Amino acid sequence: MNSQTVHDQRKAPRGSARRRPRWEWLLLFPLLLSAPIRAADSAPRAEALLKGVENRLGEYPSFTAAFEVEDRKLPKPLGIYTVKADYDNGKILFLVEYPQRDNKKAAFLFRDETVTIFDDADEYEVKVVDLQTALGQISPTVFDPRTIGLSDLQSLAASITACLSLDGRADEYRVETVSEGDSGQNSYAVTVVSSSPIGKVEKTYQIQEPSFRVEKVRFRTEKGDLTIEVDNQYDDKISPILPSVSKMLRTDSGTVDVDKTIKVTGFQKKLFRDDHFSEKSMNIKHNAQFTSYGLAQASGYWDAENGTIIGRLEAPPRPKSKRPWKMDRYFWIKTVCWTGSLVILVILILRVKRWWNKNGLKAIN
Repeated sequence: MNSQTVHDQRKAPRGSARRRPRWEWLLLFPLLLSAPIRAADSAPRAEALLKGVENRLGEYPSFTAAFEVEDRKLPKPLGIYTVKADYDNGKILFLVEYPQRDNKKAAFLFRDETVTIFDDADEYEVKVVDLQTALGQISPTVFDPRTIGLSDLQSLAASITACLSLDGRADEYRVETVSEGDSGQNSYAVTVVSSSPIGKVEKTYQIQEPSFRVEKVRFRTEKGDLTIEVDNQYDDKISPILPSVSKMLRTDSGTVDVDKTIKVTGFQKKLFRDDHFSEKSMNIKHNAQFTSYGLAQASGYWDAENGTIIGRLEAPPRPKSKRPWKMDRYFWIKTVCWTGSLVILVILILRVKRWWNKNGLKAIN
C-alpha cells in the first residue's frame, strides 16, 4: 500500500463504511437496554428474584394470622370457613370455624411430622395420623400459611421452596420486564420451564422488586390442557407479607377443579410458648378418644381438666339416638322371647298333666 492510498483513507468522509458502526451502535443502545434478558443470562436473575420472595417470606418465622376461605367447589356449609392460624418454625395450629354450619369448629395441629385433628361434629374422637398418611389418605385443613398466593392448592406438602420452583427441577428460565414504576417498584415476569410426569410445564411468576411480592402465578402444560391462575392483591395495613386477597382458578381439560378465594384479615408477628402447639390449644371435649388413623385403636382419652391424655376414664356417653324405634326394638324382642318361653312352658305342663291323667291312674290301679 503506497503513501497516497493511506492519505486517501485518512481523508475518507465521515459517512464511510469505516465509521458507520459507531453511529449504528449509538442508535441501537437504547434498544439493547430495553431488550429481554437472554436465556444464557436468565437463570441467575430468575433465581435472584425467586430467592428474594423466599427470603421475604422467611423474615417472619413466628406469627399469627387470620383469614377467610371461600371454596366455591364445595357445598356452602363446608366451603366457607374462617381460620386463626398460628405458625412457629414449622409448627402449625389451625383453629377453624364454620359459620354456615351452625358455627361448628375444628382444630388441626401439625408438629413433629404428626397431624392431630379434632372436629366437634364428632366430639368424642380425635384422629392422630403421621404426615404421609395425612397426605395420602385424608386432606386436613392445615398448611404453611406463608404459601398463600403461591399455589392453587394448599397442602402440607407445598413448601415455599417447592411452590417457587426452587427445588432443582427447572430446565430453563426466562425473565421479562413487565413494568417499571416511578417509585422504584418494578415488576418482572419469571418463567420457569420444567419437566414433569405430565410433560413440559411452564410456571410464570409476576414479581415486584424490591418488595418481592408475587402479584400473579400462571401455570400451563405444553398441551394447554391444564391451566392454573392465581391473582393476588396486597394491603400493607393487613399484612406485610401475605396477600390480602388471593383468587385461585384451576382448569383441567375444560373442567374447573379449583375455584377458591382466601382473604387475609389479620397478621401479627408473635412468639409462642412451645406447649401452645399441643392438644391443650385445640378445645378438645372431655373424655374424647384419641385414635390412630392407621391402626384404628384407642391410645387414650382426653382429660380436659388437666389437659392430658390418660387411660380410659369412663365410657364416652353415647349421643341420643335420632331413631327411637331402634331402642324399642330390643324391648319387643325380649317380650316375644319371654312370651314364647311361657307358651312352651304351659304346653309342657298341659302335656304332662294329660299324660298323668291317662297313664298315672292306670299305674295306681
